[in-house]
Amino acid sequence: MAEALHKSIIKPFVSPHCEHYRATRVLHEALLKTVREVTGKEVEFIRWFGGGSA
Repeated sequence: MAEALHKSIIKPFVSPHCEHYRATRVLHEALLKTVREVTGKEVEFIRWFGGGSA
């Protein structure tokens, strides 16, 4: 579920070099923090600067 939410938010910003993608970094960090707080687990599918496993 968290992965689907993440993808739905970042799909328009595919390239990590895109200014819009970088501008959403604060939002991504807030979402990751929320996922950690709710699930008690790290979000492993996200890899900053190199892509994720998904």
